[in-house]
Amino acid sequence: MLWKKLYSKFKGLSIRKKIEIYLIAWVLIIWWVIYTQLKTWPVLEAVPSYTSESKSSSSRESCFSSRDWRHENVSKAIKNSMNDPDSYEHVETKYSHNWANNIIVTTKVRWKNTFWAKILKEYVFQTDENCNIVSVLSGE
Repeated sequence: MLWKKLYSKFKGLSIRKKIEIYLIAWVLIIWWVIYTQLKTWPVLEAVPSYTSESKSSSSRESCFSSRDWRHENVSKAIKNSMNDPDSYEHVETKYSHNWANNIIVTTKVRWKNTFWAKILKEYVFQTDENCNIVSVLSGE
């Protein structure tokens, strides 16, 4: 009933007013999507990060291998879930901090699946400052 009244009023408006209403609606929708999703979009930076020499930075870097910058505990967790852990090949690792003082670790690995085909897969883990895995965000 209410929609019919709104539609009849909208139907009687000029094209210019309709366009203004559509634009305002789209701006509000886009603003709402950006506002709600910005908290979950981590800004990734390449490892290593030498910009800050704070205490958290040094403890953060101790979580990563000095040879190929992979996160040690994340690599162990991925290897434990594989059919053939010997085929594990680290490609790249990125990390970012979220608002809960945890580190979001995004790592790409190449490995053989059960059909012996090489697969490139991306895993996203949430770890704490002490290098412990808090949760698996994607890639299980």
